[in-house]
Formats: sequence, C-alpha cells, structure tokens
Amino acid sequence: MREFPVHTGDDIAFGTGLLDCGSTEGDRPVQYTLRLTLGLTKTPDGWRIVHEHSSEPTPFDVEGGRSNDAVGRASGDRAAALA
Repeated sequence: MREFPVHTGDDIAFGTGLLDCGSTEGDRPVQYTLRLTLGLTKTPDGWRIVHEHSSEPTPFDVEGGRSNDAVGRASGDRAAALA
C-alpha cells in the first residue's frame, strides 16, 4: 500500500490509495496496481470499515508519469473488446 491519506470527521472517515499486487499468468509473474477506497465509521468499539472499493486505474500516471503496463494491457484488451 502506498499513499493512503485518511480524511476524518467526527464519526466518519475515508481513505484512498494505491495497492500494488502481483500474481502469475502461466509461469510469468505479473504485477499491477489497484486504486483502493475505504469508508469507515466510528463505533463505540472504535473505527470500522463499512465500505471498500477497488478498481484498476486507467493506464495514465500510476507512478509519477510512467504507465502501468499490466493495467494498460488489460484496459486496452477490454477497450478493444467493446469496440
């Protein structure tokens, strides 16, 4: 996880950031980045996550001006399928 600022109110908060993931396709390692958003609420027992959303960012500027090849390839494949 990187760059995960959390914005809080009295009893509600949310945070957004980038989550680096990895897996394999066949024998080839694959790395990709997901955008993560968490919604939290304050309970008598402490903060609890009440909402989670993750998605692939578009292929632009995931890491300071460099595209994410895995995300770009997956996004391009989906775009071609929709065309």
